[in-house]
Amino acid sequence: MKSPLKNAKCKNLSISFLKKILPANSRIDSYNLFDGAVELSLGNIGHHVRAHTEKKIIYEFWRCVQHNPKLLHRFLTYDGFVFRGENDFFSLQETLPTRKDAYMRSSIFFLLNRCSESGYASHGDYDDRSYNMYALRRLKNFQAPPAFKVFHDSGPMHLEMMKRSDCDYVIVPSLRFSFNLFEHGKSISYDTQTVVHSELKNVLSSSRKNTILIYNFHEELLKYFSDFNIYLIDKYGRICFEKEQCEEIIVTNF
Repeated sequence: MKSPLKNAKCKNLSISFLKKILPANSRIDSYNLFDGAVELSLGNIGHHVRAHTEKKIIYEFWRCVQHNPKLLHRFLTYDGFVFRGENDFFSLQETLPTRKDAYMRSSIFFLLNRCSESGYASHGDYDDRSYNMYALRRLKNFQAPPAFKVFHDSGPMHLEMMKRSDCDYVIVPSLRFSFNLFEHGKSISYDTQTVVHSELKNVLSSSRKNTILIYNFHEELLKYFSDFNIYLIDKYGRICFEKEQCEEIIVTNF
């Protein structure tokens, strides 16, 4: 089952490579949960995935869509809910966290994700090309793999990663590198998570767990993580050896 959410920042090209290197029935802790494409793909082939996020709205969405996706669909399609496109889009971005019901928040989160060019509910310009009957049908019919679990973490991601001791692999997908050492140059809001790349590097060095970081290609990463194993992934999801062909970079400590 594919994710109902849109990921506008990453193509998740590394999934095929992960499926090849991870032993069957691996226990995986994943962090930086957003669209869940990597986590669901691994769960669909029998891995036991615990997906973690610091953001309550993201945690709520996944809990609600796991338990009752039809209720989310019903809210967005019943006659009493009126969405007037761009006129309502920016207002909903601001007011989403104030909605009192978790299923209502999760429904609007889905709508904003699908109508935001950035893929984020909290910011981005209006673009509704991904909000259509096909997307709503995917939401309605969503069924998560049995061994896919979602957790809301209270602490920073790198500290939570170091706490876990009963998994086989730790994975952090959907990363982007920038020179200010944070993933996003924009201010952090209710669905954007702070990523300190220097702390992730420290985790790679100090953790005894097999750890995998998945980045969009950035040439600086080749130097920044030069002490670790680096795999270049091309636009077809295959290993490549020329940076000019690279779309994503996988960094591991094993």
